[in-house]
Amino acid sequence: MLGRALVSVACLCVLLTPMGCDTHAQDLAIDGDLLACKNALTSRDHQERLEATICLGRLARERPETGPDAVGLLMKGLKDTHHEVRQNAAGELGELGDSPVAKAAIPTLVETLKDDDSYVREAARNALGQIGPDAIPALVARLGEGHIGAARALAQIGEPALPALIDALGQRETRAAAVLGIADLGKRAEKAVPALIQALTDNDPAIRQAVVSALRSIGPGAAAAVPILTVSLDDSDKWVRIEAMLALSAIGSVAMPAVPKLKQMLSDDDQQIVLNAERALKKIQGSSPPAPSSR
Repeated sequence: MLGRALVSVACLCVLLTPMGCDTHAQDLAIDGDLLACKNALTSRDHQERLEATICLGRLARERPETGPDAVGLLMKGLKDTHHEVRQNAAGELGELGDSPVAKAAIPTLVETLKDDDSYVREAARNALGQIGPDAIPALVARLGEGHIGAARALAQIGEPALPALIDALGQRETRAAAVLGIADLGKRAEKAVPALIQALTDNDPAIRQAVVSALRSIGPGAAAAVPILTVSLDDSDKWVRIEAMLALSAIGSVAMPAVPKLKQMLSDDDQQIVLNAERALKKIQGSSPPAPSSR
């Protein structure tokens, strides 16, 4: 437990006010702490390794001169055998935000998006989102692998990543991942509507379903897609048809041109289709739709 004691004592000195530690003592604490953390990261006790990542994060934030070394050690923490250590290492890197030292961790964080543990993957996505636009090129490079984590990390970055996602949507090999990132952006992805409309011509029903779902997430801002969504109500794939109804519902009253087709669908043999058509009509018209005609 010696490593844990060294980490805790050194961190305490670093975080004290100047009245609590003189400058020379603080310098010694910083050097000692980095060494203690490095040693603690090799401990058999995962709790000790976890505490080391916490202290490294604090050091990097409180004492910028330690940043490169601390980040290098946190990157090693991303490859730890214990999921809690990996998760916390990613979280501490994210806390560094868009600082220059954090950018060195981008490639390792991108690799961590493939971690076996969902919480670790989420922490890596959040960290890349906090690092910001500098992570975009590395994430876009992974979209061609169908890397869903990379797409969702781009969404974490927000609107600055939208142009890259739109470009990726236009390429067959990156479309499946890109559309998920756009969907995660929701209403902020309104500028992607023209590209989504084009992507609805894809031959793969799974892609078409994902595209319609993305339009649904954008909501009223996807009003320009009403004509093609109305066409999608006749799609050969049932789930594309259902998603199209949900998207029209989300768009709301401006989807009135789709009402005649939706009314026709009230006579469908599939009760799932009928139920969704009723809900869509109610949303669009603002009142209960008329009962289906008897057959």
